[in-house]
Amino acid sequence: MNAFYNSYIRPLFFSRRFYWTFVAIITAFVISYTLPVLFPVIQVLLFIFVLFVLFDYGILFFRSHVVSGNRVLPERFSNGDENRIRLSIHSQFPFKIQASVIDELPEQFQKRDFRIDLSLSPDEKHELDYTLRPTERGEYQFYNINVFVKSPLGLVVKRIIIPAERMVKVYPSYFA
Repeated sequence: MNAFYNSYIRPLFFSRRFYWTFVAIITAFVISYTLPVLFPVIQVLLFIFVLFVLFDYGILFFRSHVVSGNRVLPERFSNGDENRIRLSIHSQFPFKIQASVIDELPEQFQKRDFRIDLSLSPDEKHELDYTLRPTERGEYQFYNINVFVKSPLGLVVKRIIIPAERMVKVYPSYFA
């Protein structure tokens, strides 16, 4: 039971499109209270919506090894200087996806809003570069990479965690 939860329930999120469509259907049900002729039509719309959600869930969750990636870091960081980090994300979905990449940065940077949105075609590999500037020496712990994936329907979101924990030491500035 725990493996089922970790594989199929825990990484499940719903998108704004899901919530807005659901609110529209609820509103239509409220309106159908005064116009009873609409009630059967809205029931059919709700049934179709549920089918689309289940289909979206199926195409995102019943595939294995669909997004992979890694983070490339220098062996050490230079204190007070811009240090380049490269994320590599590879989509193996047979359709175009929308992805949000959240790199779990070390706590010392206090960047809680780090997110990169991108669109990946089937079997596309995308490399993302960004820089970080440490302000104090010490050990900086990088954590996992989270990728939130949406299909073209965009109703269901799947979180994929790419293990990428790594410690980097920050030394006094050594760039010339």
